[in-house]
Amino acid sequence: MQQTNKRNAPKYGDLFSLGVSIFTGKNGIKKTSSKSGRRKSKKNDVPLVDLSNCKYEVLRIVLEKNGWEEGQEDDKRCHLIWTDLSVGPDKLMKLNKGQKINHFHGMLAICRKKSLFCSLSTMRKLFPADYMFFPQAFILPNQLSNLLNCFSRSKVKTFILKPDNGSQGRGVVLAQSVRDVRQAMDGFPGSNLVAQKYITKPMLINGFKFDLRIYVLILSCDPLRLYLYREGIARFCTERYQKPGPENLSKNCMHLTNYAVNKYNPNFCFNTNENETSKGHKWTLTSLFKTLSIQGFDTTILHQKICHIVVMTILAIVPLLQHNYKTYVGDDNGQSCFELLGMDVLIDHRCIPWLLEVNHSPSFSIDTPLDLKVKESLITDTLKLVQMDPQGISKLRQQDKKGAQMRLYGKSPPLPIAMDKPKHTSKLNQVVFHLNHDFEDHEAKNMGKYECIYPSHDKKKQDLYNKFLDGAQSIFSHSFDMKVKETIAKVQKEHNQEKKSKNEETTKVDKCKKAQRDARMAALAAIAISKNPSRNIMLLIGQKSLNQCKNISKDIVGSLPRLKKTQQFDQWLSTTHTKPTIINKKEQLELRASSPLESVLDCENRRDFVENVMVSQEKINQWQLKNPL
Repeated sequence: MQQTNKRNAPKYGDLFSLGVSIFTGKNGIKKTSSKSGRRKSKKNDVPLVDLSNCKYEVLRIVLEKNGWEEGQEDDKRCHLIWTDLSVGPDKLMKLNKGQKINHFHGMLAICRKKSLFCSLSTMRKLFPADYMFFPQAFILPNQLSNLLNCFSRSKVKTFILKPDNGSQGRGVVLAQSVRDVRQAMDGFPGSNLVAQKYITKPMLINGFKFDLRIYVLILSCDPLRLYLYREGIARFCTERYQKPGPENLSKNCMHLTNYAVNKYNPNFCFNTNENETSKGHKWTLTSLFKTLSIQGFDTTILHQKICHIVVMTILAIVPLLQHNYKTYVGDDNGQSCFELLGMDVLIDHRCIPWLLEVNHSPSFSIDTPLDLKVKESLITDTLKLVQMDPQGISKLRQQDKKGAQMRLYGKSPPLPIAMDKPKHTSKLNQVVFHLNHDFEDHEAKNMGKYECIYPSHDKKKQDLYNKFLDGAQSIFSHSFDMKVKETIAKVQKEHNQEKKSKNEETTKVDKCKKAQRDARMAALAAIAISKNPSRNIMLLIGQKSLNQCKNISKDIVGSLPRLKKTQQFDQWLSTTHTKPTIINKKEQLELRASSPLESVLDCENRRDFVENVMVSQEKINQWQLKNPL
């Protein structure tokens, strides 16, 4: 059996975990092997469950009691994949027909603290009077200035700061000043924090603060079907509650209800019997409601408000879940994925529930008999409601295999499995309908302690939910369009940058080639000018622009050091003010030459340049005869 990582729990937890290990046997549940010696079930009617990425022992206990088997990792024969990790698109696209997995892609939109408050805050803008069931929150460091402004007022305010991806109370601190916030942020450099307004007047029982762990099952996303488990766990602090102040802000066991924080406190009282549901620092939800009812609170209304909070929270991300599901799984009536969430709810002194967090992989540790009682029943009812059908899946796989063989030999595949209900338009819907025959009847018979909270049987309430769902759809459509536009803009920007870089490289190469070409031309010009200066300089100048002519003049003079050093040549040209006698235009073009004088290089147009550089061939020849090079 796969070894699981155990935390260092208190003494009673160690003894109880040992008892569970004895109950499941030395080697735990027998796994099926992928080799030839694997144990085959009769008629393949025993569900196989992949628990390779699940560390909780209660899952294996439930499988053992139900007669199910634990399969190997990535075994395609497994009917169910149960993992503690979030799943991505690649995992969903690898699912076989009829195979199920216990997560939706996109749940982190409410299961991360930052994303949760972003999603609900967006819905609050559309429905300000309805989405008021979660405390005010700020995302740090983006909204740091808004948070600091809250401390500038005279009234003292308390905020609880939590790391975005933290769990089990790690890194959670309380802040009542700018200094407290700065210290908390210094402890998590570069990380996102959520600063949530602290509820300073919570409901107390025997002087202790507590919160509720509510279990919610998303059985399908399209169509949406939500179930709330009637049983849950109330988690108590281990120190009597006092209003937050500078003297007790650091006392986590007074303000934080996390079991992982309080179980190490010497005051923590473990339940020694599964029937002790209202003793110690862990109670069942039903026992807590009985106590509140005795104190005069209407627990029926409280339960309805909690159900309303659950539905409103899930509705905020339903369009995202449906989009991801259709994209990566396909249209199979939404039965390939399900999600078991753990929602943390706090009740204030007026018996009003407040949503604190949503956990996509709630803890299923069984350190006490009460944990085993609640969580074993929860997992059992969940697996029954999910409806595993190994025989139907086997028939479907056999049909697919037979169809593939027939297509291999060029024959038509067999018709879909016959059904009692009217045929749907798509072949996939027919197969799915066969696998989920009389699904609603199955839910009614296998609900256990689950209660269907969406869709609602109350028409007025359902109309209200439809309005919220339409609002969520409009928000998703807008954000999706914006993301598409941003993606297109990003791709275009990258394309333009790539094109620009290529052009720059091309320009750089062209410049290098041009420089090399000009250097070769200058070298050839130097050789030609040494033989016949006036005629070859004229040919080089040709029809070039003024600046190009000046550059050629500089390059040619620089390439003839003997001429450049002969100052008599410069003096002779500088004293020659008379324009040469031009017989015709052809001769005029042939008599062009380049001059190293500054007056020539300072010419303002090409005409002046030509007039200044034209010299008589005879005078040049006459000078060369008197001053041979």
